[in-house]
Amino acid sequence: LREVKRQFPELGCLARVTRVKFKRPLRPGEDVVLTLEKKSDVQVVFHMTTGREPCASGILHFAGSSS
Repeated sequence: LREVKRQFPELGCLARVTRVKFKRPLRPGEDVVLTLEKKSDVQVVFHMTTGREPCASGILHFAGSSS
C-alpha cells in the first residue's frame, strides 16, 4: 500500500480488495515487479510478476479522495 499511496497520494483509505488471484507463490529472495494502474478516482488495478511469470493481481478499492 505504500507504493499505491506514493503514486496516488489523493486516494483515501483502502476499503476492500476484489478479483484477487494468486497465481503462484513467491519464494524468498525473488525480485518482484509491481505494476499499478489507476482505473478511476477510487480504483487501482495491481499486477505482481517475477521474471515473466504472473504472481498475483487484483483491484484495490478506496473509500474516496482525501481533501
